[in-house]
Amino acid sequence: MADRSDEVSNGQRALWTFLFYMLVMPLIGAITAIVLLLVAVVIGQAPGPFAKAATSDALNQLGGFGVLAFVWCVIPSAFTAIAVVPAVWKHGTVGWFMAGACGVIAFTAAILIFPFPTGIWQPLLAFAAGLVAVICRQILLRGGIIRYAETD
Repeated sequence: MADRSDEVSNGQRALWTFLFYMLVMPLIGAITAIVLLLVAVVIGQAPGPFAKAATSDALNQLGGFGVLAFVWCVIPSAFTAIAVVPAVWKHGTVGWFMAGACGVIAFTAAILIFPFPTGIWQPLLAFAAGLVAVICRQILLRGGIIRYAETD
């Protein structure tokens, strides 16, 4: 019989997954929001106060927007973590499709509960939230925190 004392339990995997989604996903989400805002300013489709501001004024407000985006991203990150952790607890992993779907649904729920000035960018931001959730899953896989699924 093999010694399994060094193997990580699914409970430990779930704890680290929850912490990672709660701490790192908002950072990646805020960086993504800043990049998308820069693209929106360049093409002239920026939402909210950035639409009326000159390009230089919008760039001056970018730091404040980044902090606001980081703080707001905690809400969908929490929803995503709560949705993903049960699968990790049971199976030791989560599929990429489930992670992405949880990210999109969590973003949509967060927008409905706590509005954020998204304008016409809401569908793209929802897609980006799903993509960020999948990126977080990939980082967890590469770090050995969660197992590879049979379909990976």
